[in-house]
Amino acid sequence: MNGITPSLEMLSLKTWLRRLSVSLPQLNREGDKDQAYTKDYPNQMGNPGPGGGGGCLRDHNGDMVMAFSLFLGHCTNNIAEASAILIGMIWCIDNEVLNVIIESDSLIVIDAINKKNTSHWKIKRHYRKD
Repeated sequence: MNGITPSLEMLSLKTWLRRLSVSLPQLNREGDKDQAYTKDYPNQMGNPGPGGGGGCLRDHNGDMVMAFSLFLGHCTNNIAEASAILIGMIWCIDNEVLNVIIESDSLIVIDAINKKNTSHWKIKRHYRKD
């Protein structure tokens, strides 16, 4: 790169959060292609019910940096989504990766992240760990 050594500060990480399900897991399936941006798809078989979440952090080239998955026990879909995003965010902070793009289809979780405010008290408790 013309004498420039890339560093973690120069990376723009995008997060793929996988959906864990009883059948085969799905990774950001939109049409027939995997998408290179953040999505969170935690599993909820009934709501509330047994839930799980996970993720895959990728760099700006789409190369995998880290992946995780976990069973969250009995929870709601919102708690599963918030937990999966929070675990990915904590990993990024711990590893000094600070330029991260996160997308979610949950307005409740996005509001909790952006405004640090939500009417959902359990999610509020998740994000008050600053």
